[in-house]
Amino acid sequence: MTAAGLTGFEKIRDIILPQTKNLFILLLFIGFIFSFYEDAKSQFIFRASQGTGTELINHWLYRTYQSNLLISPEYANQSIFKTGLIVFSITVLLFLVLGSLILLSFKLFSKLKSSSQKNISESKGRPSFVIATICIAIILIPVLLALLKSQYHFSDNFILITFPFAITLVAAFAATLFAIIFGISSRLAFTKLLSGFNSKSLLYFLSIYFLQIIPPLCIVLCGFKWLSWVGYNSDSLIYFVWIAGHCILTLPLLGSFVLATHFSVKEDELNYLIAYRISRSSIVNYSFLKRFIAEYILTLLFAFSFIWNDAGLNMVLSDRIPSFAANLQMLFIGRAADYSKATSFVLVAVTLSLACIFIWQYIVGKATKLNEAK
Repeated sequence: MTAAGLTGFEKIRDIILPQTKNLFILLLFIGFIFSFYEDAKSQFIFRASQGTGTELINHWLYRTYQSNLLISPEYANQSIFKTGLIVFSITVLLFLVLGSLILLSFKLFSKLKSSSQKNISESKGRPSFVIATICIAIILIPVLLALLKSQYHFSDNFILITFPFAITLVAAFAATLFAIIFGISSRLAFTKLLSGFNSKSLLYFLSIYFLQIIPPLCIVLCGFKWLSWVGYNSDSLIYFVWIAGHCILTLPLLGSFVLATHFSVKEDELNYLIAYRISRSSIVNYSFLKRFIAEYILTLLFAFSFIWNDAGLNMVLSDRIPSFAANLQMLFIGRAADYSKATSFVLVAVTLSLACIFIWQYIVGKATKLNEAK
């Protein structure tokens, strides 16, 4: 690009945007869903309510459900599922409109011409590193400052955190294993379709995320329905339902990350191994499991973070399985508020975030070395 004398505008228009269009649409979809159904953070920070104008769609659904419960539970369930279907349809429509506007913007931008003078001088420094550092600092510094000003005694609250941490770790292992099996099976079943990130594979990714469009309250009510079938007397069954629910709810994010990781397993490699009748177990072992150990560890951390911070399914079983979101709500509000214990839970979440950053840097560094070697 520098040798050809492309301007900064032309680099973005002709090189960067065509390569990032599909990724931008996928990230837009993910960010849109998580922002649209955001619940716990706004509840903790703003005490979301209709009167203060801080109520979001999830809070409105929950308030409507509580009002309808005064009539009867059956009416409340039927009403919320009908409302959930309407919200689901509106969400899909909104995303289709946003996606169309984004595609139109990309096309219009690609037709614009650069009016800048060509500059073939090579840029100095590492602007990407500086930008990344600034982004991380913006995220971490406020959190770290808040933790430093908090009074906490982690050793005193260790027993309180032990069981939620252990059960979340078990669920994270199960969810990670489920996502890995899904990722490997998809890669082997759709060798050509999932050989890279393009317009066709984008549709496959978006289809996975349709589960996230379902309003969380409807999923919570389904969780109560599951428990009505299996009963509340057996702790083992309750733990199984809780773990299975998290495996399903985290599959879109974890599965898509694993699928993207498996893009580095080339189609020619798989065709070569299949042509020489290499067993499926050997392909799975050498082409996937042993190659992506660091990536799978990062997936495990992602799974733990999602389950630890979940405010949907965890609330359903908060009386039997203590979780981060349920404990945080009790420790922040009411007479039982204890900021020392609450901070101990937050420290675990911050530690997970830092671990994810360091492992991600290791993975990126490994990929860079492999590319340089080639």
